[in-house]
Amino acid sequence: MIYTSTDVDSSLGSTSVLGTDAHARHGYFLFAGIRPDNVAVISGKSQLQTTVALSTCESELTAASAAGRALVGLRNLIHDLFLDKCATATPILYGDNQAANKLASGEASLRHLRHLQLPAVWIRELTANNELVVRYKNTRCNTADMLTKILPEETVTTLRSFLGLKNTSAP
Repeated sequence: MIYTSTDVDSSLGSTSVLGTDAHARHGYFLFAGIRPDNVAVISGKSQLQTTVALSTCESELTAASAAGRALVGLRNLIHDLFLDKCATATPILYGDNQAANKLASGEASLRHLRHLQLPAVWIRELTANNELVVRYKNTRCNTADMLTKILPEETVTTLRSFLGLKNTSAP
């Protein structure tokens, strides 16, 4: 059995001394392993979103859809490589925004969010078809935070350790 998961995060557009950036940045790390409690990072991605999000929930939902597409691609690659001889567990998407998680998993209504783009709500179809599970992860443990915002050194060190990365240039 192969287990796959992703940590996903997004930061809303911001205004700073460098100017205004209306587009949110999202990022995710993909993980795979032969035990759910022992997975390794396979890849990571960080990019600006193509649409302007009106809320953190919307930007997190867009990020979740991007990470969901990557997880589906990883699962398909595993099936192709092993010719369906190796079972895969249902992929897990970990996000730190509870509102976005509830929307992504179909636990909340889209009634007041009709402005969302279709790719942002595509993830609901994955969860409805049991092709993906969405779970909450505390932001202090969400490794994707490193891909979306500037963090204090102590936080980066902690999150890097969750990825199995160590600082080799320590004094």
